[in-house]
Amino acid sequence: MTEEQYDSLELDVAYERLSAEDIDGEIRSLLNSAANFSRLRSIASALSAGITGLTGEELLNEAIVRFYEGRRTWPRGIHPLVVFKSAMHSIASDMRKH
Repeated sequence: MTEEQYDSLELDVAYERLSAEDIDGEIRSLLNSAANFSRLRSIASALSAGITGLTGEELLNEAIVRFYEGRRTWPRGIHPLVVFKSAMHSIASDMRKH
């Protein structure tokens, strides 16, 4: 394998995203776990602090909607809590800017 082919292969793996069906499964699995749902709510509450008119529940719901609509991608191989935290952080940051 040439170096160019190897680099291309690494990029394909690095940018691999879950399909819509896989995202649905990950979200359902995450929300069905009481411990993980509690963690998500805590993270959402912390990230929404200081944003007028935005609760943690609304931030979490917005992240879920964006995943289902395909406006957010889900990288393969990343823990679901990390993916959600990143998405909610991005949404909260955008809301603070506006």
